[in-house]
Amino acid sequence: MSQDLFKAYAVMEPKGPCVEWQYEPKTLLDNDVEIEISHCGICHSDIHTLDCDWGQAMFPLIVGHEIVGVVRKAGQSSKFKVGERVGVGAQVYSCQDFASCKSCRYDNDQHCPKITFTYNSKYPDGSMAYGGYQHRVRCDSSHVFRIPATLPSDAAAPLMCAGATVFSPLSRWGAGTLRKRVGVIGLGGLGHFAVQFAAAMGAEVTVLSTSQNKENDAKLLGAKKFVVTTDEQQVAAAANSLDLIINTVSSELNLHTYFTMMDLDAVFVQVGAPAAPLPVSAFDVLFKRIIFTGSLIGSIKELEATLEFAAKHNVVAWINKLPMSQVNEGLKMVRENKPRFRVVLENETFEKN
Repeated sequence: MSQDLFKAYAVMEPKGPCVEWQYEPKTLLDNDVEIEISHCGICHSDIHTLDCDWGQAMFPLIVGHEIVGVVRKAGQSSKFKVGERVGVGAQVYSCQDFASCKSCRYDNDQHCPKITFTYNSKYPDGSMAYGGYQHRVRCDSSHVFRIPATLPSDAAAPLMCAGATVFSPLSRWGAGTLRKRVGVIGLGGLGHFAVQFAAAMGAEVTVLSTSQNKENDAKLLGAKKFVVTTDEQQVAAAANSLDLIINTVSSELNLHTYFTMMDLDAVFVQVGAPAAPLPVSAFDVLFKRIIFTGSLIGSIKELEATLEFAAKHNVVAWINKLPMSQVNEGLKMVRENKPRFRVVLENETFEKN
């Protein structure tokens, strides 16, 4: 076989296992980079895509969009040099046509109509985008980011998706400034970042969980309060106590319970993406003027800000690290909600020099 083939762990059918696979990568264009991957986080979005929860996926499929590695090749127009440590998140292309694209012009490039996601997506020229469960990846450099020197590669990888996904709405809605009391639903891969970021922004953070068993971790991460949402007395005691709630879970919830804990004009931000529609009572929203909104990953500027803020305030993922060859074991852990709090795959063949 050609030495130019990339080695990867791909899934060939819905809900199937990752298997070793080789493919011919996209042509390295002037604005592209080729990255040797050192680490890649496992996001629950990977599983939703592999299971076709959000629609039929394109197989063979290489998932993974929390990528950290080193530039090994760089196109002539790329802003990167060979040897730089970089990261890639959930998006690898937007048109950046400021004249005709309102989303790109106003730094909302994650909403660009011509978006290419890191996997299960195609570039405008028709070439497939493949994710980070592999040894190397080629992608457009516009959505590649330098990793600050103080951030370790393994714990920084989940910042590229989970971190940016919660940092973006927390900063947009004024956590710690305009809205000082922040609730975080779920203490998992996204939630444990949300607690750290909100606390570092100066907010009083309350973790909202269905059980008591993560209270100690919540406090270690910076939360001041912990509410068990299945306990009616605790929920009642927290009535009207929150200015902002960020929902990081992808399961169905009784939203009324959470709305009772929100004050007048509070904001509820949905970042988890359950397969089923969310039931929202009009009366819950009307009587408290609740702003119910969503947030999708992060823009180029927001991801840069995520990494800068994380480096300054020592925000990193709590990880369970596995060799990339054990990717199926890692996916099983995530399916069973066992990680504390993120699984990160480490490429055994990565050349540090």
